[in-house]
Amino acid sequence: MSWECPCGVTNKGNKCSGCGWTREQAARYEPDTPDELRNIIITTTHNIDGYKVIKYLGIESIEYVLGTGVFSEITSSFQDFFGARSTAYETKLGKAKKNVIDGLKYLAHLKGGNAVIGVNLNYTEFSGDRVGLIASGTIVQVVPMQ
Repeated sequence: MSWECPCGVTNKGNKCSGCGWTREQAARYEPDTPDELRNIIITTTHNIDGYKVIKYLGIESIEYVLGTGVFSEITSSFQDFFGARSTAYETKLGKAKKNVIDGLKYLAHLKGGNAVIGVNLNYTEFSGDRVGLIASGTIVQVVPMQ
């Protein structure tokens, strides 16, 4: 049975081939909020130029673990041997980063925030050819300064 992910890709398995979200994550996503999510500010800094924090809503984190896979391992081995960039890994890490940032935006929306400040991205390596990305930040409500 196929299902459509909020990113617009139709899938047959349990994981979206477009963005990497699981079927469960996609089911929890509220389809009527994309514009609101798009406007949520994400920054690694602790303040936003031209805005004032009026309420701190808590620290949140998103964890994303991905397997490197046999194909990525073989491709990367050849690219490493010839001194080329490992595009298979770069693509997977790029998708992971997009997913954790989207996840932080979604959590901010659920908590009533319109920004996430002090975002920190940490990559880690697990045994069994798995790589993890953990993103954390403080969800806040901000208003433009006058």
